[in-house]
Amino acid sequence: MKNKVMDVIAWIFIIVGISIMLSWYFLKAFGIVNSPIWFEILPALSAGISVGGFGFYLGSLKKTVDINSKNINKLSVGMNKFYERLCEVERMQKLCVSGKLKGSPYEEK
Repeated sequence: MKNKVMDVIAWIFIIVGISIMLSWYFLKAFGIVNSPIWFEILPALSAGISVGGFGFYLGSLKKTVDINSKNINKLSVGMNKFYERLCEVERMQKLCVSGKLKGSPYEEK
């Protein structure tokens, strides 16, 4: 749950930063914005916000990948145990069918 909230926050930062930057460029292109020097920093600031949000999202994504990697490793261990048990069942079945297993219905008398 916490991971999803962090992803939403990261995407909000990305979208807000890109929106500010694009709005400023369009307003500047149409001559609506005749800006002082300090206002010229706005595109760099909004790009920084977007990059920060994207980095935040990548950090969250890495954490999710790490968790999934651990789960896959646990699943792999479980599958190996299952495979070992299955091999033992097949071995016992072969012994039973060949009559070499004591108590087998196929045992030679």
